[in-house]
Amino acid sequence: MDKEIVQKCREGDRNAQKVVFDSLFGKVYSVSKRYIGDREDVLEVVNTVFLTAFINIKQFEDKGDFEAWIRRITVNKSIDFLRVNKKLESPVEENDLVYLNKNVSYNEALEKLSIEVMDAMLNQLPSYWRSVFNMHAIEGYSHKEIAKILGISELMSRKYLSKARKQLQSLVKKNDSIFELNVNG
Repeated sequence: MDKEIVQKCREGDRNAQKVVFDSLFGKVYSVSKRYIGDREDVLEVVNTVFLTAFINIKQFEDKGDFEAWIRRITVNKSIDFLRVNKKLESPVEENDLVYLNKNVSYNEALEKLSIEVMDAMLNQLPSYWRSVFNMHAIEGYSHKEIAKILGISELMSRKYLSKARKQLQSLVKKNDSIFELNVNG
């Protein structure tokens, strides 16, 4: 984001705020959607993100990347939304899951997915698993950071990430089977 636009936002310039909103809306929406899923809830979080950003823009230091700052606000507000609305539920037990055959690697499986399919699969994960997966695999948070933000231990963060990956692998395998049936059937 242009430093001049950010400075104008600090000064309360509504046109500059609109430029920021218009240019980052899609990215903020996408990040929040990976955590929350429901369109109406995501839009509520997106509004909260931009409101928070514009209220606190004086705290943004020009040394960092403005888009990364907004992204961090988005992750935090998405998780806050899940907590407040009791949508950050405990995950299902491990024996309730169907795991993928270990012959297919995680990275090979993910390379086959479109963004829409991946979003749909992420939305099938329990919210804790989805949050940890998003924060670690997509946003690049460490397990220590995740543990602090979610109020869990680092060990639980690692466990949830592992379970999320296994469940995603299972979903990829199911998706591949459906795809093969559609193509060959």
